[in-house]
Amino acid sequence: AGNVGNELILKLVAVEALRVLGKITPPAFFLSILVTLGQMYRHSEMTALSAGGVGILRIFRAVFLAALPVTLLVSWLSLDLHPWANKVNDSIFSGQDIQSEFNSAVAGRFIESSRGDLVFYIEDIGKDRTRLKRVFVQSRQHGKLGIIVADEGHQYVDAESGEHFVVLNKGRRYEGEPGSNVYTVGEFEEYGVRVKLKPVEQQRIKVRSLSTSVLLASDNLKFRIELEYRLMLPVAVLVFTFISVPLSYSLP
Repeated sequence: AGNVGNELILKLVAVEALRVLGKITPPAFFLSILVTLGQMYRHSEMTALSAGGVGILRIFRAVFLAALPVTLLVSWLSLDLHPWANKVNDSIFSGQDIQSEFNSAVAGRFIESSRGDLVFYIEDIGKDRTRLKRVFVQSRQHGKLGIIVADEGHQYVDAESGEHFVVLNKGRRYEGEPGSNVYTVGEFEEYGVRVKLKPVEQQRIKVRSLSTSVLLASDNLKFRIELEYRLMLPVAVLVFTFISVPLSYSLP
């Protein structure tokens, strides 16, 4: 729900491009060989090469020499870059889920956190959904009621712990017990309110995001399946290269 920032969209597009690059390279290389050799057969260039002493074995050798750097590139994309991109992608969506309560927020309305211990009122929200203006916060900690008012604030997600904070600037905090006239008042330049702890489920790393070295060291069936999938892509380059030469002869 809510709006997604342009920076986040661009980051997702870049990460997704890295994720699919290793998958599309083998068939793209296969099609390039197929079309190139097919055009050479169509224009009788292969016949001329054969008459000049260039046999099918030399064609195979030239094609496989071109396939070696592509195989190395796909190996790096599949075994190293792909799990890293998956990990970044998962962390982006985890952070987006954590901020979902504020992404769906509407200026001028009260927002209650999913835990029920925080109530926010934000008079104005920036277009990027992170900058907040004229913020009211009611919190309840250890049986004490706290009220915070601030001129402005912004959302912040800790990269290491994944915890979500609202950092308020230039405000006051009132704290006391309901029914009592004894309250403490404090002023602050900056004050952080932890909105929601990162769920345990989001801290688990998915199999697709594990490094290849971890997969190699494990006998887990799911890990082996993921490892074989990653190894399949560079092997596919060699297989496609082998079958592309005879298949190109049958192109119309």
